[in-house]
Amino acid sequence: MKRYDLKPKGEKPAVLDIGCGNTPMENATVIMDIDKTIKGKLKDKKFAYHDASLLPYPFKNNTFDYIYLNNIIEHLTVGDSLLFK
Repeated sequence: MKRYDLKPKGEKPAVLDIGCGNTPMENATVIMDIDKTIKGKLKDKKFAYHDASLLPYPFKNNTFDYIYLNNIIEHLTVGDSLLFK
């Protein structure tokens, strides 16, 4: 699967990659995954990491310019009423 490269005009955007696995987007500034070993595997990369299983998420509204999610919906356990708010 091809990973898309976001090329914004101007300054570097804030990009959240949720469910990144071992291959986060190159432009991601923050990565989230439920696999706690990801942080150690990607320690040489310049990402901030947040454990996706820890709620609430520590991000304010409008923190990110882009949010990238790929192949995660089958892993969600929240009800439809929460998922589609």
